[in-house]
Amino acid sequence: MIVRADTTGLGNQTWEIWRHLEPKVTIAVDFSRLSNHMPQRRWMYPGERTIWTTWKGVGFNFDNEKAIRMLKTCDLIFSVETFYDLRIPKLRVPAVLYVNPELFRGYGSPSYWAPTDWLVDKLPEGTRVVPFPVATDRPYRKGTGFLHVAGRTHDRNGTRAAATACHQLGVRLNTTHQVSLPSMQGSRQVGDVDDYWDLYQHGDCLIMPRRYGGMSLPVQEALAAGLTVIMTDIAPNRRWPVKLVPGRHSTTRTVAGFPIPTCDVDIDKLRTAIRTIDTWRWELEEAQAEWVAANSWDTLLPVWQEALEAAAK
Repeated sequence: MIVRADTTGLGNQTWEIWRHLEPKVTIAVDFSRLSNHMPQRRWMYPGERTIWTTWKGVGFNFDNEKAIRMLKTCDLIFSVETFYDLRIPKLRVPAVLYVNPELFRGYGSPSYWAPTDWLVDKLPEGTRVVPFPVATDRPYRKGTGFLHVAGRTHDRNGTRAAATACHQLGVRLNTTHQVSLPSMQGSRQVGDVDDYWDLYQHGDCLIMPRRYGGMSLPVQEALAAGLTVIMTDIAPNRRWPVKLVPGRHSTTRTVAGFPIPTCDVDIDKLRTAIRTIDTWRWELEEAQAEWVAANSWDTLLPVWQEALEAAAK
């Protein structure tokens, strides 16, 4: 398995997959040469079976050739979004690339998986939908107030809309992010946390008027932490037990190279959902508990194991 050891979404995602699948060979990609803002947490992947390699960017290879030699000994290679080294799909070893359509660039993988069925028709034929589980054994703590997690590009998570609605209501929005954001009225940046599960102590409601995207790690984690979640009424947000708010539909383009359906939330209706939260949040409690149980690693691990066995054949 190819993993990341930083506190980005990819770092957290690959850490959880690694923790539950327990791969025999681990290739950890050190991003410190590309960004000083990504401290490497090497303790995440202990042991002699972990091989560390730096990376120069898309189109370049691993700096540690031992990584390639070890991958050649595997029954199956697994990575998320990219293989980092474009020699890997040519090793004649079965390989799975777990991709999100809005970030898809190809990379020539023998097999593709996607976490949801959103835009799966835009991915290569035969792409398998394998839901990403939520780690329910993490020590989540729910706080009080409103929380928002900002995205990286195209204001994907609706950060400005969330800040605007809260400012108009005169309520504070605690905002965290993966990249620096401009100061916005109605928003207070809470900064980084050492462990992603500690993020949710900054609120009891996640306001996430997402403009586009398939899987959302913060939404799944917030549900596991017991937060109420408000989202834009656009697929695949309807798969989660959340409060859906309508908006205006359009399209945008991402690195995938094809039009991505988007939805800009109706600020007035978002403001109403926030203002009236205590009148409707209880309606979601039972469905939320059921969703978390049905999508935990305990429940979905056998699905992953079966899919991996099929991919290795």
